Formats: sequence, structure tokens, C-alpha cells
Amino acid sequence: MKKIVIITIFCITIITIILFTVFGLPYIKPVKIPFALKGYEITLEDDYVILNKYVGNDKNVVIPERFLTKPVKVLGDRCFYNSLNGTPWEKEIESVEIPDSVEIIGDRCFAFISSLKSVTATNVISVGEHAFYENRALENVSLGSGLTIIKTKAFSANPHLVSFDFSNVKEIGDEAFAYSGLTNVTNMQSIEKIGARVFAETPWIYAQKGDFVIIYGSLQLYKGEEQIVVIPDGVKSIDGAFCQYSSEYKYPVDVQEIYIPDSVESISSYSFFSQDNVTIYIPDSVTSIEISYGRKWEGYDLSGIGTIVTTAGSYAEQYAKENGIPYEIVDSWEVPDT
Repeated sequence: MKKIVIITIFCITIITIILFTVFGLPYIKPVKIPFALKGYEITLEDDYVILNKYVGNDKNVVIPERFLTKPVKVLGDRCFYNSLNGTPWEKEIESVEIPDSVEIIGDRCFAFISSLKSVTATNVISVGEHAFYENRALENVSLGSGLTIIKTKAFSANPHLVSFDFSNVKEIGDEAFAYSGLTNVTNMQSIEKIGARVFAETPWIYAQKGDFVIIYGSLQLYKGEEQIVVIPDGVKSIDGAFCQYSSEYKYPVDVQEIYIPDSVESISSYSFFSQDNVTIYIPDSVTSIEISYGRKWEGYDLSGIGTIVTTAGSYAEQYAKENGIPYEIVDSWEVPDT
């Protein structure tokens, strides 16, 4: 009898520890389960689950909606991305079905899975940086109407991704779809914030008409052939528009002068990549500049700026002084006719 009592107490203790670990401890701090469940390594939060790593071998993955009664809310950073000694290696995943419970896809979650063709979800809100980077077979992505944030390079370098619906998307990060195969872009009316070179080197952006490709106030690309460029009034930000990087396309030409209107408030990095001798006329309306003057990368000058022309006391003057950029102070300038 005494032995039975001891065993019973032991079992009750173990069950209590398990229940506390699953249902109690996550309210104090996240609990990382030290073994795989259903092919995943997971972390328990107070009321949801994070999938940290997929360790299964299914080609057609159906992500479970719940673990230990808690909903799966987050696909963690690098969850399906695998590396050996820092070098990506292949998982033969062809499709992924994401349940209604998942709202967040983490950074590099599906990066470098060259066999991945299709991803479907219904309730994703945010897609992390490089989340689907270089999935060279990826053709179909449907993440639901709740998607609002797409971060830096999330879908970059996917040559077979030709269409994307931006319904309800409010924020798109730098180069989010750069070097992809996009030809069809729809429902962009909800966008409030857009990064630099979002559609760089895509068929879609080169098919746009006119010398200036402007997306909700963001000048993404200059396609003209003039060496003296007057940016249209109404542009709010310059986001990589004069970047010379691709050897495949001739846009933009080597510009000599760029006149920025008073409507512009910010200039993103790489906006003048490899423009070696350009003189830029920057008004005092510009209060944010991210020009990496003097930095080199693979033989390219990351800024290319020859001279900044601006007015005394402007942010452009301060930025030029702090970053060693040649500048000239004037009272005003005359904008040439175009």
C-alpha cells in the first residue's frame, strides 16, 4: 500500500509540474519546450504558441492550428530556414498551408527554400524581413485580406512570383519585391508607408509609363534620359529613384543635376547609388537624409554625390557637414524648364 501511495504522489507531482509548465509558467515567462512536438520545436507564451523550427520532412506542409490547447500565432524567425555551418541547405518543401490562428511570419522564415511553390494563409498580419527571400520556384502566395505589413526584402529574388494583391497592405519595406518576376500588381490604395526600391528590377516597374514612377508620393524610379532632372512637385520622398545598379537596364542615365521640389521631406539610402558627379538641389523641406557618402561596395560608390546645393540652416547643410559631403550654400536657385 505504501508503495502505491508513493507512486501516486510521484505521478501527481509529475502531472502538476507538466500542467504548471504548460499553463502556469508561460504567464511568468516564455517556455521553450526542449523536445519536438508534431515536427516542431516550440515556445509557449501565456496564451499562444511560437513555432521556432520545423524538423519534419513533409513536402506539403500543413501547419497545426494548436499545440497543447494553445493557438499557433507566430511562425518564428528562420522556422523553415535551415543552415549547416552558416550555409543554407535544402528542405524539399513544395507547399505550405498556414492555419487561421497564425498572424505573424518571422524574419527569414521560409528563406532559401528553392522547391517552395505555394503558400496559403487566411489571417496573416505581418511578414518579416527576408521571410520568403530567394524562393526561386515560388509562384502562388495568398496570405489573406488582413495582411498590413510587409517588411524589408520579404519577397525579394523570387523570379516566378508574377502577381501580388496588396489589398489592405499599409506598409512595405525596402526592396520587398525587388528582383522578383512581378508583372501584375493590384489594389495598392491602402498603402501609407513605402520603402526604397520596393519593386526594383521587376518587369512591372519597367512597364510603367512616363519618366517618373511615383507610388503614393514615393519616387521609386527615374526612367528618363535627361541629364538635368526636375522632380515633379507633389513627390514626398525619394526612394532609390536614381540608383544605378543593374547592368540589364539603362535607367537611369548618368544625371548631372537634380532639382528637388519643396514637397519632398525625405531621401532614402541608395537613391543616388553610383551617380558619380551629380549635383543635387535640396530645399529646407527635406528633414531626413540617408545618403551613405564615401562608402564603397564592390567598386560602386554608394552615394555618387558630387555636391549638395542648399540654403543656410537647412537639414541638408547639417547633413553635408556631418558626413563630409561637398556642399554649397545659396539664397535660392532657379529651376530650369523641362
